[in-house]
Amino acid sequence: MNEQMKDRIEDLVGVYVGFLYSTDREAGWHQPSQTEWCKDKNNKKVPSFRKKQLTAGFAADDSGGSTRLPEDKMLMETSFLRKQSSRLPLAKWLLGEVALKHEKYYAALIAERWYQTVYKATQTDRDCAARMGINLRQYRHNKKLAMLKAQELLESEDRKKEYQREVA
Repeated sequence: MNEQMKDRIEDLVGVYVGFLYSTDREAGWHQPSQTEWCKDKNNKKVPSFRKKQLTAGFAADDSGGSTRLPEDKMLMETSFLRKQSSRLPLAKWLLGEVALKHEKYYAALIAERWYQTVYKATQTDRDCAARMGINLRQYRHNKKLAMLKAQELLESEDRKKEYQREVA
């Protein structure tokens, strides 16, 4: 497999994992994800005493200030929505095809990027294998076969698109 094809597949995996883990469909919800919440909860020490917390509520200003709070909130929330990548349909198709035919290859193919996204740290092959509960040799074998399968699918799709351009 050439380096260009490998980079293309890894890019599509990144687009796919980014889509799976993204919050682009969740405007208005800016709390930590369930994974982050559990991680933070386990890392925090329980204080020996409780602090009193003060809260304050704010009402719309009747003296000519901003009374368009719902509209302002909606406009601000739309900034959290972002457009999906133009490569997303291809990434979904490619990884869907790999997943349908070879689930363990699919898992090996997305594992590194997935764990980097979840744990926010670089993951080695050894880390991925351990998290998946398989040995390093199996992980590398599955990933290699997944890359070859993905290459085969992409080359087939490229030939199909090239043929359609020639016919048109």
